[in-house]
Amino acid sequence: MDFSETIFLDGNLDFSGAQFSRANLYFEEAIFGKEDTVKFVSNANFNHITISEGHVSFNKAKFNNVNFQCIKSEFEKKALFKNVLFNGVVDFTNTQLKDTCVFEDSIFLIKADFKEVVFVNRANFKNVKFGLNTEFLGTDFSNTQFDLSALFEGAEFKEQAIFEGTKFGNLAGFRNSAFEGNVSFKEAVFDRKAIFTGAKFILGVKNNDENSHEINFRKTHFYEDAEFSGAAFEHKVLFESATFEEFANFEMAKFETVFFRSTKFEKDVKFNQCEFLGNDAFFNNVSIKGSALFKNAKFNCVPLFTGMKLSGVLNFSAIKWRPVYGKLEEEHNSRNKENSEKDLADIILAWGQLKVEMNRLHMHEEELDFFAKELEAKSQYEGYKSSKTLIKLFNITCDYGKSISKPFIWLLTINFIAFLAYLGITSSQDDSFFLTLTNSVAFLPTDKIIYSDAINRLIEKEYSMSMFIYPIIRFIHMSLSLLFIFLIGLGIRNQLRIR
Repeated sequence: MDFSETIFLDGNLDFSGAQFSRANLYFEEAIFGKEDTVKFVSNANFNHITISEGHVSFNKAKFNNVNFQCIKSEFEKKALFKNVLFNGVVDFTNTQLKDTCVFEDSIFLIKADFKEVVFVNRANFKNVKFGLNTEFLGTDFSNTQFDLSALFEGAEFKEQAIFEGTKFGNLAGFRNSAFEGNVSFKEAVFDRKAIFTGAKFILGVKNNDENSHEINFRKTHFYEDAEFSGAAFEHKVLFESATFEEFANFEMAKFETVFFRSTKFEKDVKFNQCEFLGNDAFFNNVSIKGSALFKNAKFNCVPLFTGMKLSGVLNFSAIKWRPVYGKLEEEHNSRNKENSEKDLADIILAWGQLKVEMNRLHMHEEELDFFAKELEAKSQYEGYKSSKTLIKLFNITCDYGKSISKPFIWLLTINFIAFLAYLGITSSQDDSFFLTLTNSVAFLPTDKIIYSDAINRLIEKEYSMSMFIYPIIRFIHMSLSLLFIFLIGLGIRNQLRIR
């Protein structure tokens, strides 16, 4: 039955309940309704129809201000909707499509409803545009079932896209797709590989309030590889309680606020070269049975890893941390000081929690790094005014206990200055060298006779003030020497602990 290139001026068309046992049904390049119709008063009804052995084709058809309804229908063969313009509400609720279904390059201007649809064969939504005008009401694929591959590569979703409870039985391809506004894959199931490579989750013109929008992958289950490399999440994304049974790849992805609370990674997960650009990154109680790689990642915040369970390797090498403190100082101009101080207090707590977690995981090199970050934050916080100088000196002299060479250089410098000071009051290089060595390592045994002779020569000098100056120099020299020897020991201990 061929209605190709037919024009239905008033748009009303009713095939409800019709059965086509062997006939093919063609509506290719057909036009439904007038383009200048103001209100949606027309309906094209294909509700409860059954097409047993023939296929149906609406390729290049146009529905001008016409609602297309295809509720509880059955398509045994191919259903072709390629390059179709739907300027009206489109409803495929509870429809079964048992052969290949193609919506490639089609446009949905008002609403697309695919709730509880069953796609038994391949579903092709490549380059489909869901909503191009300001009246778009969203896309709904909730509880839909894709038994074979579902391809949404290059698709554009305006306003919202709902895939809650959707079951993807085979490949789910969302490569280079664009989502504007709310997106929900809550409790969706991906039985095979899920590809979101290069996908963009952005705030559209209508959705400029970041706090009111989210990308929801809560309790989503990925049974095979999940590919999110290069994806861009421009507003809040939730992976809370999601499960990744196989490899999860987030390399080069960009996140604003991200939640991985109680997420389960049964194998390796990669966040290499990721950018966490927002103020929060939550990995609380995350379980990782493989390795977690954050190599060359960039954090604009302090991530929270409290309660993390890790079986493999955690790689934080070459991470770039945000210049937290300078940014907070700039924010004093736009925000009140109390809020800024609160942010800094939260940062101190977060670094401390990371330090504790690394200690629990016996990752001592990372523990030292986060300890240094915690002290650095404390040095900027007004609540630690009395400790600021000590913290800064701790950094300058030994890099927060991580360096052996720094305190050793300081020890040599102090000894050289002490040698010059002793030389100034003894005028003897031999005595100055001996006093420098003796007072530098005070706990080592020395020859009492030689020491007494040096002191006696100091007493016999005409310059009587020498005996008053010497004890002061000796006390300062010994104190600083002991301090730097201790810091050298601390550095050795920390290095050995790391290894």
